Amino acid sequence: MGQPKSSQQTRGDPSKGENDAPDPVQHRDEMALDSHTAMILAAMKDTKESPERKIKTMVTYVNLLREDNKKLADRVVDVESTLAQARPRTLCHDEKLAQLEKDSKVLRERMEDAEGRSHRNNV
Repeated sequence: MGQPKSSQQTRGDPSKGENDAPDPVQHRDEMALDSHTAMILAAMKDTKESPERKIKTMVTYVNLLREDNKKLADRVVDVESTLAQARPRTLCHDEKLAQLEKDSKVLRERMEDAEGRSHRNNV
């Protein structure tokens, strides 16, 4: 019983109708990282290759890992930027929603007062 791997994590809360499918981009990136790591380990264990060839192979895969990490870092920056841009809009919508709720409450109270006066006038 352990934590699920991050590639098995789902997006959203299904009880709220949100998507519960695994994130395919995250899964693809993790598979690439796992693949390159496995290749590095295999190159280190390969007894048939010369040490120079092992080093060349490992350097190649380490460079691939660096590229993958850079891509992931760029995606993180993109996501953070998107969130930063969305935050002010969310705050604005929250303020508008709060104002609408206040207005709704005031209108409901006025309507109840008017109904009460109308009922008293008819009696």
